[in-house]
Amino acid sequence: MALVAHAQPLRAYGRVSSPPRRPAPLSEAQAFAKALREMRTQAGLSQEQAAKNVDQTKQSWQNYEKGSVQAILRVDLQRRLAGALGGTRDDLIRLKEQIEGSGSNIEKFEHLLTGRIAPSEKLPICDIVQAGSWVSAEADDQDRSRYYLMSPDPRYSFADQWLCEVIGDSADKLNFCPGDLIHCVDAAQINYHARTGDIVEVERLRFEGSERELTFKQVEVRANGVFLWPRSTNSRWSAPLQLHSGEAPSDIVVKIRGLVLAQVRRFSI
Repeated sequence: MALVAHAQPLRAYGRVSSPPRRPAPLSEAQAFAKALREMRTQAGLSQEQAAKNVDQTKQSWQNYEKGSVQAILRVDLQRRLAGALGGTRDDLIRLKEQIEGSGSNIEKFEHLLTGRIAPSEKLPICDIVQAGSWVSAEADDQDRSRYYLMSPDPRYSFADQWLCEVIGDSADKLNFCPGDLIHCVDAAQINYHARTGDIVEVERLRFEGSERELTFKQVEVRANGVFLWPRSTNSRWSAPLQLHSGEAPSDIVVKIRGLVLAQVRRFSI
């Protein structure tokens, strides 16, 4: 049986009062963009130099710093961009928090007044996944990053956590429906080992990592290896994916990226 907890969607609270007019707060993407620009300035690098460090164009980097690319909310991308500047994702987050002034008493009071949820009580929706086939995880294809009101799992407070949106019918035997969200934790950071019945997010890297794709499956551990199943009533999605230990082509890497901790049903069926 799948070790998947079912969570009820959290309702958003309406305003109970009208606070004094203040400048519109920065969006998450805008705050990260400003932090990225500040981090690059502190590193003494031009946009062109920074972009070269991650094998991207100057224009791509400019878009990140403008806050016009929602993909900047992706954890893996934040790591890459910060690394290109000689820093870490934690450094980037600290700069973001300084820019937002997230510790100010005024903002804390406004959270109570307006019902806005604190950053620690929401998770980013980073990717789109289905169990039957791979879905491209390129920024241009999955530029849908947004937040959902849901607390991180306190058991894994030390690890990255995120949400993925389910599409298609390729896991309907497990009661996953289009629009559902799956709550994932970074498998590497929790030292995850495959166990029969677990639901996992799987990542495939091709062409030396230039192409990244995602899916989610149910784990079955056998004597001859680890098999990942779509569990669908649709006959198109009936074959398992087998994890290999070095036998796969050298230009293809398939690994378990995240362990699914919970399922969120957002829409009635």
